[in-house]
Amino acid sequence: MRVPAATLIGSVVLSFTACRSSPPPPDLGDRMYNHFHAAGQIQTALIVGDLEGVREPATWLANSDQFDDLDGSEDGVQGVRAAARRIEHATTIRQAAQAAGQLAGACAECHEAANDGPRFHQEDMLREGSTAIDHMMRHLWAMDRMWEGLISGSTENWVAGASAIADEHPEGALTNPAAIGELGDRLHRQASDARMAPVSRRPALYGDLIETCAACHERTGVGPD
Repeated sequence: MRVPAATLIGSVVLSFTACRSSPPPPDLGDRMYNHFHAAGQIQTALIVGDLEGVREPATWLANSDQFDDLDGSEDGVQGVRAAARRIEHATTIRQAAQAAGQLAGACAECHEAANDGPRFHQEDMLREGSTAIDHMMRHLWAMDRMWEGLISGSTENWVAGASAIADEHPEGALTNPAAIGELGDRLHRQASDARMAPVSRRPALYGDLIETCAACHERTGVGPD
C-alpha cells in the first residue's frame, strides 16, 4: 500500500477521519460510538501533525449533549469536555497531544465509574515485512492498541501496543534514516518507558508518543498536505 510514503501514511491514517456521523439517535451504543469516533479523529489527525484536523471533533466533544444522563463519573465527563476544549484551542501539536492523552484517560475514568465500557478485541498485527510501509503500518497498529488501552483501561492492549514499538528497530526500513534517527530513537525509548508505566502516567506518555510521531512525519514530508 505504499505509493510514496506521504501518500500512503496520509491515506491510511487520515482515512479513519474521513467520515462524520449524522446526528445519532439517543441509543447508548450509538452515543458511545460517536464519542469514540470523534476521539479517534483527534488521535489520527495528530499522529500526522494535522492540528487543524482536530478542531471539529474536539468542538463536538466539548459541546455535545450526548453525555447527558450517562451512568459514570461526572468528573470523567467534565474531564472529557475540558480536554476537548484544550485540544480545540491548542496552538501546538504538543499541547493538543497532551490533551488527547488526557481525553482518553478521562474516558477510562468514566467507564470505570460506570463499571462498563468498551472491550476491544486485540486485532492481529497487520503485516510483517521490512519495508518502510510495513514499519509504519505496525506503528499505526501499535498506537491504536495503546489508544484502546487508554480508553478502556486495558493494560493488555496498552502493553501490546507499547511493546510492538519498543521491540522494533526501524533503521533498515526507513527511506532516510539519518533524517529521523533521533526521533526514531526517542520513539522507541518512549515506548519502552510506556510499556511498564502505571496507569496514572499513561495519558502523558501517550501524548509524548503522538508528538514524536507527528514530528517525524513532518520531517519526512508525511502530513496533512
